[in-house]
Amino acid sequence: LYDYAALACGGTLRGAEALLAGEADVAFNPSGGYHHARPAQASGFCYLNDVVLACQRLAERRGRVLFLDIDVHHGDGVQEAFYDRRDVMTVSLHESGRTLFPGTGFEDDAGVGEGEGYSVNVPLPQGTYDEAYLRAFRAVVVPLAGAFDPEVIVLEIGMDCLAGDPLAHLELTNNAYAEAVQMVMGFGRPVLATGGGGYHVDNTV
Repeated sequence: LYDYAALACGGTLRGAEALLAGEADVAFNPSGGYHHARPAQASGFCYLNDVVLACQRLAERRGRVLFLDIDVHHGDGVQEAFYDRRDVMTVSLHESGRTLFPGTGFEDDAGVGEGEGYSVNVPLPQGTYDEAYLRAFRAVVVPLAGAFDPEVIVLEIGMDCLAGDPLAHLELTNNAYAEAVQMVMGFGRPVLATGGGGYHVDNTV
């Protein structure tokens, strides 16, 4: 178990190093995205938080990092790691914590101290469909990315927002994911992407 978690972290960190070295504009670790893990606590199938490690590395070397999480579950471990920092902005679109694990990520969870305003959550109701999701994405993510002007983007692409996922209650199709990723690529910044959740095997692959 530890070896697998460590390899997943290594893959995401290798992607970060490739961006920093100018070897790639986009790097993708489909086995990464363990956004619930905390320094001394495993949670939600996550044991080591590769996303936090990569965001730290990128912030140290590159400056402003935008972490954008489109997994159906709130990225609580990542938000916690950077809740009092302004060099890493965390933005999470997810099913509301009122109906889904981990029960966090509400609108007023916005950071503390220097990090106030740099944690952004968009909790979505059950049954959210493509048009509504993309409307929220355009209204929140696009202007925030423009204002924050990140040097690099870390994108968690959990596929558990898709309709039919047994652990969640959103109703997206692949079209919403494709359009959201296209918008992210349109920001013109290096992108480190990871996988994430997705528990309906046929839909996810």
